[in-house]
Formats: sequence, C-alpha cells, structure tokens
Amino acid sequence: MSLKRTWRAIRHWLYRVFGIQKGGTSVDGGSSSGKDSGPTPPALNWCWGGFNGSKAKESDRARIRNLRVTADGLSYGWERGGCEDLGATSSGDCDHTVACLFLDDGRGGKFEWISTSRRTRSFNNIKDGYHGWDAKAFRSAKRVWFCICSSDGKRRTNLISAERSA
Repeated sequence: MSLKRTWRAIRHWLYRVFGIQKGGTSVDGGSSSGKDSGPTPPALNWCWGGFNGSKAKESDRARIRNLRVTADGLSYGWERGGCEDLGATSSGDCDHTVACLFLDDGRGGKFEWISTSRRTRSFNNIKDGYHGWDAKAFRSAKRVWFCICSSDGKRRTNLISAERSA
C-alpha cells in the first residue's frame, strides 16, 4: 500500500471515529477545518423542563455522537467519557445528569434524567408537557439538538443534532 493510500485510509478512519462529515464539519456543528457547512447550533433558550443549564461549560471529557431521533424517542452513543465525567457516581447513576433537548429555534431544556448506560430516552415527558414543554412545537420540529448536562448546571456534553424520522 502506498503512503498516500495509507494516509487516506487513516484520514477516513479518523473522520468516522470523530464524527466528521465530508467538508470537515463535525456532528456537533463544530468545524475541524474552519468551514462550517453543517447545521449551526441555535442559541439555547432553557425555557422548558424546570432546569437552567445556560451556564454549563462544554466538557472535553464527555462527548456524545450518533444521535438518532424518531417520533417516540432518541438514541445516541458515547464518543468518549460518560456521565461520570459530569458528576455521576457510576455508569448507572441517573441522579446527577439530565437529558436536554432543543428545537431548531433554540427553545428546549431538560426532558429526562439519564446515565451513561441509558443510551435511549423516550419523549413521553415532552408529549405530556413536562415542566412546560410545548408538545405541539416539539411535534412540528424537523431537527432537534441534544446534550447531557450535570444536574448542578455546571458542565455538559457537546451539542449534537439530528433530523427527526417518522
């Protein structure tokens, strides 16, 4: 294998591992090359869910990826770290981290407690109007943004997005 082909294979592997799409845009809206051709994250408005994470700093140790969203719930994976890097005591501890969802206009907030081992969450709380969630606005959203936040509101994962599928 030539050196050029080897580097190309390594580059493609790195793109897959770090969630970088063609053109250098990562799945969380950031850009590895300075070009930002992917969706731009909205300014977050923590208006629903009874939790304010507006002062949370993004952690470089807890990173999520591969968000998939249906009408009923979501699934995601861990790129590195876990909720333990946000204050959870174990991979099953859901008392110290919250799942947060935002519509493309930035409105959103907490909708569920979460742990490293819980890689899926239903939208039942949102549909039931949990702490002010607007179920109608949620149903009409075509894209949503997701992050996990420490329950003290000091740290959070990266913000990732996905279009909703039926």
